[in-house]
Amino acid sequence: MEQNSKNYANLGKESLMWGENLMQSYTVRWATSDDLPGIVAIHNQNARVACQGFEQGFLLEPTTIAHLEEALTQNTQFFVAVDGEEKLAGFVRIAQPQIDGGLLAQVDWVDPRFARLVQQKNHRYIQILAVDRDCMGRGVARLLYESIYPRFPGVFFSALIVWQPIQNQRSFRFHQAQGFKEIGRLRAEQFLDLKNYEAIVVGKEVE
Repeated sequence: MEQNSKNYANLGKESLMWGENLMQSYTVRWATSDDLPGIVAIHNQNARVACQGFEQGFLLEPTTIAHLEEALTQNTQFFVAVDGEEKLAGFVRIAQPQIDGGLLAQVDWVDPRFARLVQQKNHRYIQILAVDRDCMGRGVARLLYESIYPRFPGVFFSALIVWQPIQNQRSFRFHQAQGFKEIGRLRAEQFLDLKNYEAIVVGKEVE
């Protein structure tokens, strides 16, 4: 236990430890082009078509390396959580979107000020958060979020959580635990293959 205590003390602030006799740590860093295949693999194992059920959360569509490469040219950033052997455990994809009036009109805002906040330069949209299925329940998603907050001081973060006709309840509970609040509801007659689509818009201001 004394040796474990010494090891714990040497870990960085972005490390996660669990278990009384077992220690494993992850670090968060900027993604590189070498990470793209791993990001695609984690993304696609969480896509709806690969999920037997939705209890563990899900992503609406699979992706490709070409799609990610295109996203990187459009004010999109990726952060990855890796273990000591640089194996990817999860990632978060963040964008600085250009939101048009048509999209804003589709949202029933809790307060009009939120519509203004998502149009400001300090707004960042969390497009995707995904964790390797073998690493779920180990705090990887929480670590990813807690690691990006200091990198974006004074930023207003938003995210969308699918709520109809299917519900991503795991994502909703996670964002609540992270201090995100519901700021609106996005509704559309159809999105992708989903009719009567509804998503909860959540937001959080970072100091």
